[in-house]
Amino acid sequence: MKKTKSIVQSEESIKKKQCYLCLMLENDNSVKYQLQEHHIFGGSRRYISEGYGLKVMLCAKHHGHGGDFDVHNEGKNNYMKYLHEIGQKTWMHKYMQDRGVIEEKALEVFRDTFGKSYV
Repeated sequence: MKKTKSIVQSEESIKKKQCYLCLMLENDNSVKYQLQEHHIFGGSRRYISEGYGLKVMLCAKHHGHGGDFDVHNEGKNNYMKYLHEIGQKTWMHKYMQDRGVIEEKALEVFRDTFGKSYV
């Protein structure tokens, strides 16, 4: 699978080793040495997320520990919902810019591609 750059998180933030959720939700821009790549739309849509750059870098607190702050622990937080909404909005904005289409068309294509709307 060809690796793509994130369209959600800036390259500068990634180079500075910043966790996307720490930065966006906690205003914490400190260096995190063990970041993990998180595909915003996972499971059967993981490859689609990769292809479109719908991914962010997350610290251990937000990715993979199963604690209250883990993005995969939807029973304890709304981080996955937050990322789904940001991912969809970012994708639709880029799709509309790249193709010069209206929002309704971008939404239709998003639903066809990702199975549903998250916003």
